[in-house]
Amino acid sequence: MAHSAGWPTGWAGRPISSTGLGRSRSSRWSAATPPSRRPAAAGRLGDELGAGAAVRVRPGAADRDTLGRIIERLARAPGDIHVVLDLQYVAEATADGVERAAAILTTLTESGAFGSTTLLTGSIPKTLGHTATWEQARAEEVLWERLVRAGAGNLRFGDYGAVHPIPSKGFRSKHVALKYTCPRRWLYSREQMPDEKGDESARGHTFRVVCRHVIESEGYAGPGFSWGDREILEAATGAGTGLGDTRKPVALATSHHLAYLAARAAA
Repeated sequence: MAHSAGWPTGWAGRPISSTGLGRSRSSRWSAATPPSRRPAAAGRLGDELGAGAAVRVRPGAADRDTLGRIIERLARAPGDIHVVLDLQYVAEATADGVERAAAILTTLTESGAFGSTTLLTGSIPKTLGHTATWEQARAEEVLWERLVRAGAGNLRFGDYGAVHPIPSKGFRSKHVALKYTCPRRWLYSREQMPDEKGDESARGHTFRVVCRHVIESEGYAGPGFSWGDREILEAATGAGTGLGDTRKPVALATSHHLAYLAARAAA
């Protein structure tokens, strides 16, 4: 989700439309639209598309007065508004963190009967500090489960996929890593690229090693689980193409991640 910098003081969230944002002439939404008028424009666009409106809310601005202003500016009934509580990076699902999130959810409930409420967060750190293979709890999943058990039965789950929640400028790392989603945990495989190069690039060779670690782990879901899982197996066993592409690990991890979420929702 996009960064909300540039919105006026007191605006707790950014209006989101699922389709057609900026394409509707009658709603008059464009990049030149003053920030103070964007909520109303988003509300009109939701009317035209019949899709309702979504608002991302950050913890620091999730109070009843600010949420009331959001509803007023959108000019939509609360039932037509879908709220996304965005906690961004959460390293651990601590008891204090669960309590703070539960308090925000209570405030949201008291502010209106919204169409839906989604918890959005991610626990992948900005950089990985180890090599080889290890696991880390999926704090986003654990936090959601604890909130549901505490009474937030209709709370929807959202995460940032297989990347850190806050975008940053890319850099060419000397390591290759694969971040693999497992039930309630992440499986990380990371290796440093060798200095010398053989018949294929150092990055491609290292990615094969990383993939081999994943398929040898208990967490590997098998080649039939997703396109990404099939590609991981091929890379690990000497096949596959484009393994030196820096986008490859994220593409394969995302393919597996989406299949994991779909299977999780169907369970």
